[in-house]
Amino acid sequence: MTTSLVTDTDELRRISGLPTELALRQVTPVLTRLVKDSAFMESDIFSLLDEAQGAKDWYVARRYDDEDGAYSLQIFV
Repeated sequence: MTTSLVTDTDELRRISGLPTELALRQVTPVLTRLVKDSAFMESDIFSLLDEAQGAKDWYVARRYDDEDGAYSLQIFV
């Protein structure tokens, strides 16, 4: 797990306790930061491209779940 992902999952845990509408507004910058982070993209996204070449349908290629069930970050390919 990249350093930025650890930081962002801590932020996801904090956001998960908020009311839904507020949480949705606050999660957007977190997800934007992740997709702009080259280390995250390299280790968690680009590495999945070869694996996904033969896939016939969408599937969860990687999943990060909070220990307490506060959030689940899923990467679909």
